[in-house]
Amino acid sequence: MKKLISYIVVVCMAMTLLSAFAYAQDGDDQDVKDVTEETVPEQDDDQQQKQVVSDTIYADDIYRFIELDQKPDLSGGYIDFVFDDDTQQRVYLDDEDMEPFPDTSEPGRLLYTFEIYGKTYTLDFIVVDSDVDMSVFTDVSKSYWGYKKIRDVVSAGFFSGMSETEFEPRSNMTRAQFCQMIYNIFRDDPQVMTSDIQISFTDVESGKWYYEAVMACAEAGIVDGVGEGKFNPQVEIKRQEAAVMMMRILMDPQELEAVDVDAVVSAARENGIAAGDFDTTSDYAKKAVAASLGVIFFGDDDGNLTPKNNIIRAECASMIYNYFFDGYESPDVKYLVYLSPSNQMTNPYTGVDTNEGEQMQLVAAYVENRLKEMGYDVYTADVNTSIKEDAEFNRADEAAQLGADAYVAIHSNAVGFTNDGKYQGTTCYYNGNNKGAKELSQFIYDRLSQFTPTEDNGIHDDMYESQINGQKPYAEVRLPTMANLILEVEFHDYPTYAEWIVNNINGIGEQIALGIDDYLKSL
Repeated sequence: MKKLISYIVVVCMAMTLLSAFAYAQDGDDQDVKDVTEETVPEQDDDQQQKQVVSDTIYADDIYRFIELDQKPDLSGGYIDFVFDDDTQQRVYLDDEDMEPFPDTSEPGRLLYTFEIYGKTYTLDFIVVDSDVDMSVFTDVSKSYWGYKKIRDVVSAGFFSGMSETEFEPRSNMTRAQFCQMIYNIFRDDPQVMTSDIQISFTDVESGKWYYEAVMACAEAGIVDGVGEGKFNPQVEIKRQEAAVMMMRILMDPQELEAVDVDAVVSAARENGIAAGDFDTTSDYAKKAVAASLGVIFFGDDDGNLTPKNNIIRAECASMIYNYFFDGYESPDVKYLVYLSPSNQMTNPYTGVDTNEGEQMQLVAAYVENRLKEMGYDVYTADVNTSIKEDAEFNRADEAAQLGADAYVAIHSNAVGFTNDGKYQGTTCYYNGNNKGAKELSQFIYDRLSQFTPTEDNGIHDDMYESQINGQKPYAEVRLPTMANLILEVEFHDYPTYAEWIVNNINGIGEQIALGIDDYLKSL
């Protein structure tokens, strides 16, 4: 079974396992110079009698990632031929007489196969839907370490969620799920899915969702049974087992068998892949795990491979991404900020003819425009959308539905009785149970407190402090599920402070926007 890459040991480079996507069947690779003919071959009788002595395909400069319903730019690719009569010819791959490019209406791996002068060539592409909606997965936040890689493999149809709303990035992969992942990617690749053997398993029933994938992978020699005619489809797979299966795809059996484990691991370490716990790999998997270094496996933050740990779905997505998405011009991860300005039009400003709702909506409008200039997605709550817990649909519900990454409620403060100027300054209240809420609050507070002329009051975990004080946390603190806070920009029940707010709307908004930007950049 011919595989996708060749194993080449270079003394100081384990990274040479990385392959080109193009391969020619029955063709010789050698340099061709002084090519003068630059047209697609017309198959007349004279040319059909010519014999190709050598052919070299140049396709490395072709960008291999295609948007849905688009066609690739093949203008950078060509094939140089030398014939037995000493003539030469260059065939450009974007010539109008080339075979039509396949349909690109579905995401996935796409093989473009064409024939010239009796030679068959295949170029490997990936069709992606860069507009894939990841917000449907409530368990994969943009701050999750594997978000970008998960998004990209999902956009290519290599992965899907475990349900309509959950990806389950931390769930262990089973043997059946791993086979399905492989099948999703390689099902149309005759170089991989070649049925070398006929096999059956007593515990893989026809009609099961994984039946076709498991049988195809088993018959192609990618995965083995566990003995006594069984496959154990629901058993969880370990990282070293994943390496064995993947390297059976990416390498010829003879090349895999010839791997010099010590040399390859040493080369990997010289190139920054520590593989500190490589010796814990089971003997049967050492060649495959060694060969996988720098190709699909790089190790964790501590430099370990954890070969006998179960592999989780996020790690599988990362493994596939590492191999297939090298060079992908991935869309930026765009964060969504939900702004919730006060809608309290009945809270008057002392000494100024305005109110809290009116002024905080002006602040929010500035923050929205500024964040959009920075490249973020922003949604500002409608004045009529309630913040209350007993509302049929409140702002926290809306933020969750939109997949917001940060929830920023913008208010000005009051004490509820006469304020003689003693009560003053900026304050942030956050939900200490929400990941990132404290950090978001600190970033905004650090910016705004330097701008506010009065003494400020710090940041407070309202969930904790309210419990200590026997009070109920603010609704906009306890209800949102993402990083969140209520910001009190200053007290509006003292004339000097109220006037300062009104005169500094843009300045307040600028500091809030910069604080949000600081937080999102930290992710």
